Amino acid sequence: MTYIADNIVCCTPGGPIEGAEGYRAFMSLLVQILASAELIAALGVDEKATLVYDTRTVPVESSPAAECVTVTNAKIVANLLPLRPAAIRNPAVHKKHGSHFRRNRTATSCTPPRLGIQCSNARHLRIQGCAMATSEIITSLPLQILIGGRIFAAATHLFAPRWAARLIRMDATGTPAITYARMFAIRNAILAAGLLHLESFTEPSTFVALNVLVDSVDAVAFLAAGLRKDISARSAALGAGISLFAVAAGTAALLIDPAL
Repeated sequence: MTYIADNIVCCTPGGPIEGAEGYRAFMSLLVQILASAELIAALGVDEKATLVYDTRTVPVESSPAAECVTVTNAKIVANLLPLRPAAIRNPAVHKKHGSHFRRNRTATSCTPPRLGIQCSNARHLRIQGCAMATSEIITSLPLQILIGGRIFAAATHLFAPRWAARLIRMDATGTPAITYARMFAIRNAILAAGLLHLESFTEPSTFVALNVLVDSVDAVAFLAAGLRKDISARSAALGAGISLFAVAAGTAALLIDPAL
């Protein structure tokens, strides 16, 4: 930390980190598990330097990374980390220390004119000519399944609500089920849009957890409707089963996706 300025601005895939203390907490994740580091290449132009290096850590044998730093008066005042080192992306490490990464992950700008820094969003970082595009949200298979299910439910219940009702052996004739089905479609469309743009949320895990809660309520509602004989036992079981499958997908995403 000897060469870190008190007002350092660090642009990371999760958003800007400002100040020496925040930078210390951010870098401590890697330092705690670092075994060795080897410089591969370095390029300096005026007050900027780009470093490419390989690290060996406890969970990852080789983790190449790069960063672009800006130096003023022998202090690093800005640092661009376009990609997280693989060791920090490791789910075990992220589960233990991930709160540091979830902080300020989607701040829309960090543009002190003096430093010439621009973090336009979490997917595109730029610092005085050093630029790289990156994807912050790592989409796991369970999350992809949940998104696909939401889109399917939205499309079928909006454009073919009677067919969607028949999928769970429900007779919608003469009932307000069609109207409710289209409302259900709109809700799923909104939830799908949110899941497709998790990088827009400060706490993406909270939005995924909201999806899990919504599907849990759906499962209870189907079971309750079956107990009241509002729908057949088969319809209640099928509806609850689909809802619980969505609960499982959302829960699995929260547990295994290191970006959540």
